[in-house]
This record gives sequence, C-alpha cells and structure tokens, in this order.
Amino acid sequence: MVRSLARLCMSADLEASGLSQADAASLMGEIQSSSTSVDLMSPYAAPVSSGVETDEVIAESIPTGLHVNGLLGALLALAGVFLVRGRRRG
Repeated sequence: MVRSLARLCMSADLEASGLSQADAASLMGEIQSSSTSVDLMSPYAAPVSSGVETDEVIAESIPTGLHVNGLLGALLALAGVFLVRGRRRG
C-alpha cells in the first residue's frame, strides 16, 4: 500500500514537471528496480535552499522512509493484536 501510494504521488509530480505519463511510469519502474535509486532520482530533484547536496538528502531520506514504514507497520501490528485480544475477552 505504501509503495503504491508513493508511486502514485511521484508519478503525479513527474507528470506535473512536464514528463508524459508513459515517461513517468517508465522512470518509476526504473527507480523501483534499481539498486541505486539515488542515481536515477537526483537529476529530477529540486535544489535545496540550505546548500546541502541533493544527493545527500535523497540518500538520507531513503533509509529514513524505510524506518518510518517499519515503525508504522509495527504499530499497526500491535494495534491489531490488542483489537483481537479485546474481542476475545469481550
């Protein structure tokens, strides 16, 4: 679900930047199948006003996104356990 939502949002952003729908879909497929998505994403990244290199920001955001995704999954699993336990007791 997270991957589909990210793909949808990024495709919409790429299309808004002037790429055709087919080009945006192709680029998203390359990013997902690439082991170095930072290399594919950096030419399309907007400049950062703080002076930090865009490659650094992208490289740091990928593990952060995975970490957030893992934490959210753990919280949802924990909530599911409590809901199931609550229904079995009630």
